[in-house]
Amino acid sequence: MIEGLGERIKQLRKGNKDTLKGLAEKINYDWSNLSKIERGKYGITAELLNDILEIYGVDPNDFFGNVLKAPETEASRSEKRFFIDGVETTEREIADAIRLIRYFRSKI
Repeated sequence: MIEGLGERIKQLRKGNKDTLKGLAEKINYDWSNLSKIERGKYGITAELLNDILEIYGVDPNDFFGNVLKAPETEASRSEKRFFIDGVETTEREIADAIRLIRYFRSKI
């Protein structure tokens, strides 16, 4: 699990003046399990975390401290492009994919 993730979720919730039960209701999740996530007793799925961030209108890069942003250089702009199902991926999609890989690696 990502260090301090539950505490960051708790800070986000409290910063938005929300209760455990209030947030749980908004994301259709059991409040006692949400409490365990905040205390670091349970892990959290990427989908559930995304739901929480969407409720509060928080960009994942901001939530994770923008750790996925690399300085842009002339060389980086001309690097390889990635296509999925014939559609070029966006920087955000790549950052989300990297974030998910890091999250699931931390579960091993």
